[in-house]
Amino acid sequence: MERDPPKPRPEDRRPGGSQHPNHAGDRLSRVDVVFEVASERYPLDERAATQMAENLRVKAAHEPGAEGTVGARAVADAIELRLIEDTADPITLGGDGAEAVFYALNAPTGRGDRPWALYHAVKRLHDERLRQKS
Repeated sequence: MERDPPKPRPEDRRPGGSQHPNHAGDRLSRVDVVFEVASERYPLDERAATQMAENLRVKAAHEPGAEGTVGARAVADAIELRLIEDTADPITLGGDGAEAVFYALNAPTGRGDRPWALYHAVKRLHDERLRQKS
């Protein structure tokens, strides 16, 4: 006789976590979106990645022509695709995409949980881009 998996209890839920129960052998309910910058990988949890995608979309829609808007929509689309498909394929950042993430992470969010490792990685690309323009 096969038993149904236990139902998740409200007290077991993480804010922003999946509502799907964790079956033995399945992925954990936590989803990471992995960014790749200069062959290094930087994971963001589901909540942080979702927030970044929202910020990128708002910037692209409401600040056309501002710094970091050119690649904003493409990175937001890539984040959304990773979250929907629950895939571990990294989002490779370079050029306009890295600039978009740099400016998104450089903006004050009112929270102290900025992903510093990813920020410093895209900042190095940003600084190199500035040196090349000089």
